Amino acid sequence: FGDAVIMEMLKDAGKLPKLSQQVDVLVIPFDEKLRIAATGVVQQIRRAGVKADLLLEKKKMTQAFSYADRVGATYAVLLAPSEWGEGKIQVKNLRAEKEEGDKGAAMSVEDFLASLSSA
Repeated sequence: FGDAVIMEMLKDAGKLPKLSQQVDVLVIPFDEKLRIAATGVVQQIRRAGVKADLLLEKKKMTQAFSYADRVGATYAVLLAPSEWGEGKIQVKNLRAEKEEGDKGAAMSVEDFLASLSSA
């Protein structure tokens, strides 16, 4: 049997496990130029023991936030050229009460990780 056949047999028998896509943080680079920097940010977050993923596909911000919601991310971390030029990331808590015009908070990666450990 091939793996596809085995997967179908498990699915039909109701034995296929449901795997969650849960991540705590989704890192979103504003454009392709910031992908390498975003990869470094994801590595820092993961080294701190936080489940993080990187959005590599080019998406509009509304689509990126929608994806973050689908994978269960608590935080979206945006790397935008202006903030990153100052060594900062834009952090938005996706599970907090939404306020009109809330763009999140600009902070360093270290400050973000410290806020996670104190929460």
